[in-house]
Amino acid sequence: MKKIVSIFIAITAVALFGQQTTQEQTTEEVEKIKVFDELLIPKEYSKEDVQPTIINSFDFAEEWAVLMPSDQGVAVKKKITAKSKLDDSTSEYCLGVKCVAFSRGFNWVEIKPPSPIRLPQKTKALSVLVMGRNFRHKLVAWVKDYWGREYRIEMGSLNYKGWKRISALIPNYVKTYSRYVPEYRSLYLTKFVIEFDPGEYPGEEYAFYLYLDRFEVARDVFQDVSYEDLLLDEYGHELFDKEQWDKGIEEKK
Repeated sequence: MKKIVSIFIAITAVALFGQQTTQEQTTEEVEKIKVFDELLIPKEYSKEDVQPTIINSFDFAEEWAVLMPSDQGVAVKKKITAKSKLDDSTSEYCLGVKCVAFSRGFNWVEIKPPSPIRLPQKTKALSVLVMGRNFRHKLVAWVKDYWGREYRIEMGSLNYKGWKRISALIPNYVKTYSRYVPEYRSLYLTKFVIEFDPGEYPGEEYAFYLYLDRFEVARDVFQDVSYEDLLLDEYGHELFDKEQWDKGIEEKK
């Protein structure tokens, strides 16, 4: 009996040690850093390699379009001469949107820039300052890649009061790098969309107000190896000479 108990204790100890090791490895694997003071991204990027960049401060909010299907409700926009307390930029304006739904349902409102906004190469995350009014609606960003494919990126719930920065990572399935032509391609923000919660009340009495300010991205500023970082042969000659390469291409035309 004692022998059986000893074997059981030994097996349990080995199992616990293995579980602890697995947990430590998992913790190390998922270790992340913060961007925008709230959003976590993989630790493969360092604080120095990821840089927040303001893309649009809504100084020209009057140029944005606000669209809602006519059978769902009415949405109007307004350029607001105000500034969020969270915005430390020089912007003095924000975009105000008022939405009135005719009935409950999966209604939506599109907030579109005058033209798609080109984002910096190697953009890793999106962020925008939003004033919420405790409605359970969602804010979604739509981006388009170089090949014209569009992607839905859920920014977060609007179920809170006051100004708040809401952020989202660019998912891995959104491809911005071509291995055949080794370079990064830019994404384009095509619109923001308010997706209504069907449980919220409709009508003018329950009109939904939204304010947007300071659209930012977090981008990877680490420089990849380019043709300027040349390899040298044993005689000190460049293995790849861009001028000679370009000259050879021109001669073949």
